[in-house]
Amino acid sequence: RSMAFTSINTSDAGVYQCNAVISIPEISVTVSSSDSHDLIVQLPEPAVAITREPASGTLYAGTQVTLMCLSELMEYLSANVPLKIEFTWSRVDGKDISRNTKTVKNNPSDRPSYTSTLNIHPLSVEDSADYVCQAKLTPLSPVQYIRTSAVELSESITVEALPPPSITITSEGPSIAGQSYTLSCSVSVVDGLAVAPLVTWVDSSQQTNDSVSLNLMFSPLTTPDAGTYQCVSVITIEEISVHVNNSANETITVQVPAPTVTITTASSGDDLYAGTSLNLTCSYELDAAVNTADVAVATEWTVVGYLLSDMLYVVVYDGGTVVNIRPLSTNSSGVYVCSVVANSSSPFITGASNNSSQNINVEDLPPPNVTVETAAFTSEGEPFTLTCVADVVAGLVQLPTIAWSSSDGTVVENGTGTRLN
Repeated sequence: RSMAFTSINTSDAGVYQCNAVISIPEISVTVSSSDSHDLIVQLPEPAVAITREPASGTLYAGTQVTLMCLSELMEYLSANVPLKIEFTWSRVDGKDISRNTKTVKNNPSDRPSYTSTLNIHPLSVEDSADYVCQAKLTPLSPVQYIRTSAVELSESITVEALPPPSITITSEGPSIAGQSYTLSCSVSVVDGLAVAPLVTWVDSSQQTNDSVSLNLMFSPLTTPDAGTYQCVSVITIEEISVHVNNSANETITVQVPAPTVTITTASSGDDLYAGTSLNLTCSYELDAAVNTADVAVATEWTVVGYLLSDMLYVVVYDGGTVVNIRPLSTNSSGVYVCSVVANSSSPFITGASNNSSQNINVEDLPPPNVTVETAAFTSEGEPFTLTCVADVVAGLVQLPTIAWSSSDGTVVENGTGTRLN
């Protein structure tokens, strides 16, 4: 006699016994025999899949990857005997993965789907390998006549060495002394990097700037700031012995602002006459952001496009020059221009110049206005004084010569000045 199972299930597992009995009541004979069979149910292999996050693209040292092993338990299998799925992760080459195992999660057994996650963080080049997920289908509690089943799937990952950061430097604002100016260091790294890069600015003297940030601000920009600056970006991940860096240079050429130039005049009167003198003072002022040690300032006087004659007395002082024209003549008339040039020997400083002009008009010297002053007449034989007064324009460099002469032309008294008795 046969016992047929149309569909083997876990509940069918166990010991089955077949008994055969011969009974003849008339002669009181009863004999029997039996045999048993252990019905061991082999669990089917679970359906397993492996996914990766990120799903594509190059993996670099210092980033991370997540491997996910998924399996779904068919409900009919555990209708009578509760089952579970156990996961085990390993490497094909047998190397330990305990350092990399950040999260291994199995969903609760009352759910039909199971997930186990292997997170490798941070990745290193040595993590390149084939990773194996073993999914084992087994009863929640040991059952003698049910055999477990297991499936292994592998996922290969390749980790590339971390490339150095990419650096781009941009500037904002005019590079003019006295203005605000900013250098910005843009650092690009691979996606998913475990740490942020350290950014440092270094100037041309290899001194680290106190303000360690992506932006280096100058408010205001000064001539001592001129030079080459280096943005250095460093990525260090001690856990996986990664140390990469990169740098980029940017040169700041500082433009010196045009100096302020003014001309002032000093004379003995409002009008200028031939024979008098004139002082022209050219003063200049540099912007406060210009260090006087960084520039050399020169002044130059011209009139009607020609350099002033060497006979002119020029005094140079800190902040300008004074030109003394003595004596003036009508040929001294013209437009006087003082040009100021501020130059630098530094290749990182651009000089500047400026000028100011003054129109000078010299009139012909008018003749002196001569008058005679007499004292009150007393009597014959008493002293008597005549005074010759020569009224001239103020500021003459040479006083007039006055002479008294008699009616026959004989000079009886002479002298230099404006009065003669």
